[in-house]
Amino acid sequence: MLASVLGELFPDEQVALVNGDGSAFSALPFDHLVFTGSTAVGRAVMKAASENLVPVTLELGGKSPTIVAKGSVQDRYLSDIVWGKLLSGGQTCIAPDYALVHESEINAFVDSYDRLVKAAYPDGPSWSSAS
Repeated sequence: MLASVLGELFPDEQVALVNGDGSAFSALPFDHLVFTGSTAVGRAVMKAASENLVPVTLELGGKSPTIVAKGSVQDRYLSDIVWGKLLSGGQTCIAPDYALVHESEINAFVDSYDRLVKAAYPDGPSWSSAS
């Protein structure tokens, strides 16, 4: 289904959906490859792309830390973290999974994050039950 939607939106020379381990596809001389998936397949993609010196961006499903510099526990920064985490119910590969915060600011971070989440979702999470 995704391939048919992409086919309707983009010409073949602009976007392609490829299934499999990616090694044959990534051996082609592209300008840049972006891969999201497992570490094993990412390794195969990078190895194959290296034959043509193709730059590769890998997102290998690891946990995404958010680093909050000391003095940066401020609503203007934390609102971006809240947005990134809650976008699509947190089901994006770049959703922040944990925050690295200076120990002197942990309580302020938790208080601000909690307040901003509640402001974004005043009724809390909503689930639909298909019962």
